[in-house]
Amino acid sequence: MGPVLFLVMINDLLDEWPDRWKCVDDSTATESVMVDCSSNLQDLVDYIYNWTVTNNMKLNVTKCKEMILDFGRVKRNFPALLIENTEVERVNSAQILGVTIQTKMNWNEHVNKIVKKSGKRLYMLRQEIKFKAKRLIISSVSFSFSTFGQQLSTFVTIMVLIETDRSILTPYNLITMILLFLNINNVVLFEIPTGIHFTTNIIIALTRIQHFLESYEFMDATIDKDRVPAGNHDQSECVETSTEEMKASGNVNCTPHVWLDNVSCNLPPSGVSNLQENSISLLKDISFKISSKGMVIITGSVGSGKSSLLACILNKELRVIKGTIKRAGSIAYVSDKPWVFPGTIRQNILFGSAYDEKWYLEIVKACQLEKDLKGFPELDLSRIGEHGATLSGGQRARLALARAVYSRADIYLMDDPLSSLDAKVAENIFKNVLKSMLSERIVFLVTHKHFNEADYIIMLDKGAVVAQGTMEEVKKEMPEDKENIVKHIDNDPHHVEDGDDPAQTEQLREAEEDRQVGNVSIKVHAKYFTHGAPVSILFLMLLANVAGQGLILWIDIQVSTLPNLVKQTEKFHTALYVYPVSLIAAVLVTTLAKCCIFLLPIRANYELHNKMVSCLLQVPSHFYAVNPPGRILNRLSQDINNLDDLLPFYLVNFFHNAALCPGAIILCLMSNVLLTPLVIITFIISFGLSKIFFNSAMDIKRLMSQAGGPLYSHFSNTMEGLRIIRVHNRRKEFTKVLLSLTDRHHEAMYAYYAASRWFGLAFDVVFSVFLIIVSTTELYSVTDSSTAVIASMAILYSFQSAVDIVGTTRSVVEVQAQMTSGERILAYTEIKPEKGHEINEQPPKDWPVAGKIEFKNVSLRYYENGPKALKDMSFQINSSEKIGIAGRTGAGKSSLVAALMRIGETEGDIIVDNMNIEYLNLQSTRQQISVISQSPDLFSGSIRENLNPTGGINDSEIWSVLDQMQLSFLVRSLPGKLDHLCIGGGTNFSIGQRQLFRLARVLLKQNKIIIFDEATGKVDKKTAEQIQNVIHDVLKDCTVIIISHRMTTIQRCEKIMVLEQGSIVEFDKQHVLLNRQKGFLSELVRIANEGKMY
Repeated sequence: MGPVLFLVMINDLLDEWPDRWKCVDDSTATESVMVDCSSNLQDLVDYIYNWTVTNNMKLNVTKCKEMILDFGRVKRNFPALLIENTEVERVNSAQILGVTIQTKMNWNEHVNKIVKKSGKRLYMLRQEIKFKAKRLIISSVSFSFSTFGQQLSTFVTIMVLIETDRSILTPYNLITMILLFLNINNVVLFEIPTGIHFTTNIIIALTRIQHFLESYEFMDATIDKDRVPAGNHDQSECVETSTEEMKASGNVNCTPHVWLDNVSCNLPPSGVSNLQENSISLLKDISFKISSKGMVIITGSVGSGKSSLLACILNKELRVIKGTIKRAGSIAYVSDKPWVFPGTIRQNILFGSAYDEKWYLEIVKACQLEKDLKGFPELDLSRIGEHGATLSGGQRARLALARAVYSRADIYLMDDPLSSLDAKVAENIFKNVLKSMLSERIVFLVTHKHFNEADYIIMLDKGAVVAQGTMEEVKKEMPEDKENIVKHIDNDPHHVEDGDDPAQTEQLREAEEDRQVGNVSIKVHAKYFTHGAPVSILFLMLLANVAGQGLILWIDIQVSTLPNLVKQTEKFHTALYVYPVSLIAAVLVTTLAKCCIFLLPIRANYELHNKMVSCLLQVPSHFYAVNPPGRILNRLSQDINNLDDLLPFYLVNFFHNAALCPGAIILCLMSNVLLTPLVIITFIISFGLSKIFFNSAMDIKRLMSQAGGPLYSHFSNTMEGLRIIRVHNRRKEFTKVLLSLTDRHHEAMYAYYAASRWFGLAFDVVFSVFLIIVSTTELYSVTDSSTAVIASMAILYSFQSAVDIVGTTRSVVEVQAQMTSGERILAYTEIKPEKGHEINEQPPKDWPVAGKIEFKNVSLRYYENGPKALKDMSFQINSSEKIGIAGRTGAGKSSLVAALMRIGETEGDIIVDNMNIEYLNLQSTRQQISVISQSPDLFSGSIRENLNPTGGINDSEIWSVLDQMQLSFLVRSLPGKLDHLCIGGGTNFSIGQRQLFRLARVLLKQNKIIIFDEATGKVDKKTAEQIQNVIHDVLKDCTVIIISHRMTTIQRCEKIMVLEQGSIVEFDKQHVLLNRQKGFLSELVRIANEGKMY
């Protein structure tokens, strides 16, 4: 049943479910467009993973730790990844885009303070831990009552018999009474509660699955009423028709076309299962007809609805509330964030299509991939790591473009695919691909460039078309109050989004996951449990558990003597007083011991979780490059879950059964010492069976844990590229792979269950023989009523010992199996941190004062024995200088920043204000440098928390900086003002506004050294100019390093540094470099100018 439901849910995701997990447009995507199955940690790990591979070096420790805390502690069973609309999942989904792109080291000294703040996420974390603790305490009390149920029932019955008729209290009646209550106890206090527990879980799971399957699907949107038969509500049949289908149907209008007539679109909040008026409006009254081949450029200011329009044309991605869409012809789509999947480069390009060598090679050449393929050991058959691990950002962009072109579609939708390429490459691809290979196709291109090359232009503003037609028609049609849109469209040359340094990704290979064999070592157990309690407490817990079980044995022995004391009034009354006192003591001791045992893993998991988080945030960047996100995700989710939810119960069962076994055997031997050889033989056989089962079960459990990593990875990768998978109709292929990985996980699970059944059957056979022999021996050893009671108790305890030994063995196996998760987590707590964390030397309080930077023969490797990204670099930046860094992709621009931030293995001396930073504490050094990157994500919290994360700045200073950033009017107009929430990583603000908020945060931080790493790459010209004014006016006393491919961005800098292959080739004032006819900067400017196509 489970796999069937899983298949239905996956098909529902891949086929009809809205594209809620990703931004539909630059500024309109909010928390409601996030699918809750895209959990926090996956985005965090993907972010770290991509950061380490593409060398963008913009990881914020504070946010990452919050995200890991959110994900790692909140229950994340795999089916729950498909469920939405719970409070925990809504809060976590709001964090997806909340990673602030700062350097890895900013505010790290305040991490613990921030994490300990009573925010909603941490509140939920604490509530979860409290809930689990309460649940385990209740479970321990319930477990104790089920343990002592038979004794309590026997005591009450004996008291009733004493007051009515003592003569009934005979040995035979007593044994019958004990057996009866034992069976009733098992059914009433164990089997029924267990059944209720599992039934409740099943009902909850089915309810959540039902909720998912009934989630809103765009079934009634975008219907072409002229072509839809009555009662047909499948919009894929209503709107999308291929050219071949139209020809076959005899439709005369068989040419590819896209017609929108008065279309308005919105996006319902996540989890909404019906139409609601409060849906998010994205597009308003859009109308155009494109019926002929050519290039259609979609442009507009940030947040104007460009990506939303592409989603509308794609169909099934937005809810059309008004108007008609008619579309004929197959479609190919290239997203603004290039998506690749694990596999070979050829598989990514073919994407399930047949291999046409001539067409394939032509596309590889046109997309400028030939040179890149030669750098891979197996050319296009080289495997791509998870999330494009072995590719740079530019390579991923060209690969995604090649995939679209290879499909030979009729209509191409491209969301600014050239923005991540440098001028020369972008120019070549534009000419060879867009204007040549696709000249006979309809191409919709989102861009701010190439207007003179366009056959049709659609200009958007606030979700509406303000002008459309040819370039001349657009200029005439443009309203006067919208002319500023044209002015602020980017007229600069191409720029590069990624700062990819090939040295960082070269020859990186996914590391094999370490897999232990055999049993988990005692050392691992000791490390794990000492994280939960000191050794002395552990000893007391063990002693209390043994004492409680010992009292149970003593009570049962005393009960067996009561019939013989009926006529001895004084002794009988003494026994009656001792019985309840002993019983109460046993209940209290056992309950206390079980409570402690239940809570021990919770405490250990909490400590290990935080320790693992700290270690993951201090590991070298190379760790994330060779360990795929799914592997890290598996340890931070499933392994933590196993230890949280399963280990406490198995641990209690183990101590319970293990403490009862010796008593049962002792009582058996007390009744008949001749049974000693039988007990020894049975023990040896049991031990042999257990050893065989142990080794197999441990290996199978490890295989189960490892099989979960690829499953998580494929699922998250599919979610990331879901829109492309649907557009190219590759749902079945990805579903097949997903089910194959699920089967692999279930195969290991089935093997474990089969081994368990074998073990149980073998033990049943052994102990059946044991019980037959014991019962026969005891029957022949009975001489009177007193020995009959002892013999009966011996038989009863022999049966119980069989149950306890099997239970003990299974509990040991399960504890060992769950401890494989502890073993994997402990391995992550022992990862060697980056060099520099262990240094205690702190820089002076106000350091750096001048902001002077000097590199002396600095080289950089991103990992040990890796290629050099920087080579013997020496230069000096004076106080308050503004330095521009230029160079082609892979020249080493971002690596220079990495060296300054001490990311990777550096050689040489880096001196800041006469202090060698190599001898200073790593985190303290990083605290003093601010980095603003191209991706302007914000924390999912209030504006105040984003601007003042450490809480050390008053509101008047914040408002003053907001005035400087021209954001005060916007903030004052918001409900809550500074307390207004930034949801979905700040997607309720435009990219330009988010970048200004980021800059405001830097101004409030008041660091002396500030780095802008392609900070204006995704903003319009107006915002870029505003940032430039801040750099040269507000930050005039700061040392500023600006990395950019835009010449206008760095032209006001005092000096420009040009890098090539990790070395400085030019470093001087701009006019000096431009006067060199064959200089590197002159060449870059020439290429950039040639890249202009207007």
